[in-house]
Amino acid sequence: MAMLGYAGQILKIDLSTGKIEKEALTPELARKFIGGIALGAKLLNDTVKPNTDALSPGNVLIASSTPLSGTALIGSNKTDWTSKSPLSGLAQTATSGDFGANLKWAGYDSMVITGKAARPVYITIFDDEVQIHDAGHLWGKDVYETSDELWDKYGDTCTVFCIGPAGEKLATISMAYTNKISTAGRKGSGAVPGSKNLKAIVVRGTKGLRVAHTKELLAKADEIYERYLQDPLLKRWMDLGTTISVEQYSREGKVLWKNWRESYPADRQSSRFSVQQFMEIRDVSIPCLLCPLGCKVLYNVREGEFTGLETLQSCNMGAFLSYGAKFDLSSYNQIAKCHDTANRLGLDTVEVTCVLDFLIDLQEQGVIDEKVTDGIKLERDIDTLLTWMPKIANREGFGNVIADGYTGVFTALDQEVAKYAVQRRGGSLDIDTRGIFGVEAFGIAVGVTGPHATFALGPTMIGGRDIAWLRRYCLRMGMSEGELDSVFSDPSGFNVARLTRYVERWNALLACMGICNRAPLARLYSLPLITELYSLCTGLDLEPTELLSAADRCVVLLKLFNIRQGATRKDDYIPERNFTEPLYILGEESRMRDYYETRRLTREDIKAFIDDYYQERGWDKEGVPTRKTLTELGLTDYIEP
Repeated sequence: MAMLGYAGQILKIDLSTGKIEKEALTPELARKFIGGIALGAKLLNDTVKPNTDALSPGNVLIASSTPLSGTALIGSNKTDWTSKSPLSGLAQTATSGDFGANLKWAGYDSMVITGKAARPVYITIFDDEVQIHDAGHLWGKDVYETSDELWDKYGDTCTVFCIGPAGEKLATISMAYTNKISTAGRKGSGAVPGSKNLKAIVVRGTKGLRVAHTKELLAKADEIYERYLQDPLLKRWMDLGTTISVEQYSREGKVLWKNWRESYPADRQSSRFSVQQFMEIRDVSIPCLLCPLGCKVLYNVREGEFTGLETLQSCNMGAFLSYGAKFDLSSYNQIAKCHDTANRLGLDTVEVTCVLDFLIDLQEQGVIDEKVTDGIKLERDIDTLLTWMPKIANREGFGNVIADGYTGVFTALDQEVAKYAVQRRGGSLDIDTRGIFGVEAFGIAVGVTGPHATFALGPTMIGGRDIAWLRRYCLRMGMSEGELDSVFSDPSGFNVARLTRYVERWNALLACMGICNRAPLARLYSLPLITELYSLCTGLDLEPTELLSAADRCVVLLKLFNIRQGATRKDDYIPERNFTEPLYILGEESRMRDYYETRRLTREDIKAFIDDYYQERGWDKEGVPTRKTLTELGLTDYIEP
């Protein structure tokens, strides 16, 4: 009997042999791992052996759809991409783009690519017809050129996943893109397909999707959409996307530059990167599949520098933070040009700009001179960016070093320079812990996919939330009374480490379901509603606690994968500079303090927080999931003898 809500198959492609297999997705596997990131974590553990080189044929590229993707539910069509990161050596995941919906309509819940082709290839997936093609004519072309050529050949109803020159050259700070705009995540997502000689994947599905209760699901979709329309900030979100936060970030001093030493001057932000100036370059909003929010944008430079440039932008806030502030650019026109260059080359905007900012700081501190950087003095300006991004993508000169991120720089220069960096496991931070120390900041230290706030993104990005508000947020996440007591019995008001554990579980559940964690969308979904929607889609009646257990399995499997690849407790940390140096926010010295700013945090405090986090997760003092935890989660196959 065909599964409902699922396609019912896992597509496996071995590029070394050219073998293509289709395996059944069993109801048992679906119930236990749901889909998306949890299914990806399961397949990653089962496929990649311990201590595998991330750029070897033994690594894997996994794309997984979710139970809700391909339906009419808004904000629920994300795809999970999973592999071992060549940048961090940890599990790499990203929930982005609508590749998974087309994959599901083609008849597959997950795609697992292993091996390495003897020559450059691309893959086409058109329902039951899966083929591997020569990509010699595409190799060397950028992301936009490759996408356009494949759309010309196969039609623009296809979804195109591809890499640029940076991925081909195995830069560990490269990225892969879907439809020119959605990424497969940071930490070297472009280098993994590049190491397999895989240039692109084209997918188009026409089989559609059968769900268990169509009428009831459509009624729920309408109800959710009506609630979405009531958001008082909806118009601003639809106009501005992530730019909605730029001015608030500047006012609060959250926009940082000079290698994490101080906040960017608010007057420069307001004179160069205001909302009005953004609207002058914004053309139209670009939505993900069946999403009315449209938080992505098309830049259209109508006048001034780079007139005529049109380019797609997934997160304008990220582009402003990375290019505009860190490199003191003069306008959104310059941001658009830099972003267009990085996208075409397939470079990670955040890692490129953070590492260049770090190198500029080393020059300013007198640690290195311009002889190191090919005789070029690095400056915070657009010329430096436009000079170095092609050099990095093509591994030219010192660009060959920067292509491997912080780790490449430490290896080429001297490990001593690492003390000037603000990084964890070779990856740059999303948030400085010397600002607001909430779950997002603590998540930097313990995140199973590196120093990124994705899993821990939640209720404490804004400072000073009162306990009553935080408890309401936790109830929507499905926390039990016992869990609430564990978090909120702390004398400080709440234990940030213990709360992080539950925020991570919630975000993992959203990712399992393919639900976007943008605030206007994520707040529409509660645990009871997600449970109901899963049943309406699949006909499987799971308890809410079973869905939460699936989310926990996801995080535990990613942690186990990291341990098998050599990670230990020593890899869970906050950068040393955050303890020893202040951050100057709007001219005022700021040190790392607790969320309510009642005391300064020390190394011993962070050590105790990590202990609390491990305990709340059911892990031992070294961060290893205990036998009891693995047994309770039904992961006894992963218990070491």
